[in-house]
Amino acid sequence: MEDYERFGCEDPRIALIDGTYYLTYTGWDRRSAQLCLATSTDLHTWNRHGPSSPTSTPSPPSTPAGSGGRRPA
Repeated sequence: MEDYERFGCEDPRIALIDGTYYLTYTGWDRRSAQLCLATSTDLHTWNRHGPSSPTSTPSPPSTPAGSGGRRPA
């Protein structure tokens, strides 16, 4: 376990692209939540790539196509 996920991991998402599984998840270190990445080719052995950025900044929701740039309320 790495420092950036010492107090928990949550919200996993897995995508299979060209034979590699990409796992994104939230790592929690009691100071911040960080988007993290790990990869695997067999779903048993995982390589951690760490946080995707040094600090966590929630991304705004994307705007639907044809909405004129407005997000639904």
